[in-house]
Amino acid sequence: MTLHDWWFLLLGAVLFLHLGLGSIDLGICLLSLFHPQEKAEAMLGSIDSVWHANQTWLVVLGAMLFGAFPTVYGEVLPRMYGLVILLLVALALRALGLEYRHHAANPEPWRRLAGWGAAAVVLAEGLLFGALFLGVSEATALYGLGAVVRPVFFPALLFLFCCGLLMGGAWRLGRLRRTHADDPDMRLFAALTLVGGLGSALSGLLLCAQLAEGSALMPWPFLVPLCIVGLADLVVLCASLRPRWLGSPLPWALGLIGLVLAACAAIVRAALPAADGFGDGVDLWFLTLSTAVLLPPLLAFQIFQYRLERPTRRHAHTPQVEPAEEERP
Repeated sequence: MTLHDWWFLLLGAVLFLHLGLGSIDLGICLLSLFHPQEKAEAMLGSIDSVWHANQTWLVVLGAMLFGAFPTVYGEVLPRMYGLVILLLVALALRALGLEYRHHAANPEPWRRLAGWGAAAVVLAEGLLFGALFLGVSEATALYGLGAVVRPVFFPALLFLFCCGLLMGGAWRLGRLRRTHADDPDMRLFAALTLVGGLGSALSGLLLCAQLAEGSALMPWPFLVPLCIVGLADLVVLCASLRPRWLGSPLPWALGLIGLVLAACAAIVRAALPAADGFGDGVDLWFLTLSTAVLLPPLLAFQIFQYRLERPTRRHAHTPQVEPAEEERP
């Protein structure tokens, strides 16, 4: 394997972190649109400590794409500036909604802004990833905004939307279980997780079929075991949604997204020698050394944020404050 092969794997891992963890934020923000104010605030409050760290991986992904694969960066993104600007505006609006709801006299409009901003993020990011995987020849109108009306990009968009349902539902369900909350909406979140899981698997299959179209080389020795493992993961995910299951379905949801991305990456990598689509990076060894230094602290901070968020750790050692004695005259 060459250094570019390792960077291809690393780029896929960062894409997995971005889609897997970032879909928690997107899913929670989207689902909060359909809940009353108190429950919507509780849902958004559950991601207050992690959404900043989750968003870091999008920046890392863009930097890696620019440094390791400048040909893709230079050919795809300039033709898709409309979608890129839409994505940046949507990210900013969602962040404003999440942050300013704490300081506003009427936080409801800001909660709505966070939800609709997340919907715009799903739209822009799904079309961008579709153009990145499938090519930009059919999406260059209006600097990429023409991709909105192109059905060829809908599987990628559907996959991202289903990932949001899957991860948002699994996150909320796992949190309610950890806090031992008797919430009547637990069945609703379990159903949303199931729909998101099935939708992610089906839309992932459609995306793989699009990527494999016209490709003479298919990595069947890798794809067949991957499909078997994916089916087993989907079965365990369904079992984890039962009320008697102890624990969160979140790891199995993450595993399903990772398996779909692994299948897409294998098909893309098999077609690369003929397509010659990536080109050479600029001073890739320097980029490799820099990433080796910077990536471990980012991962450590991400793990720290999620461990800090856990309600069992947050409240397990809360000191009991004795009531103060009344002063006697």
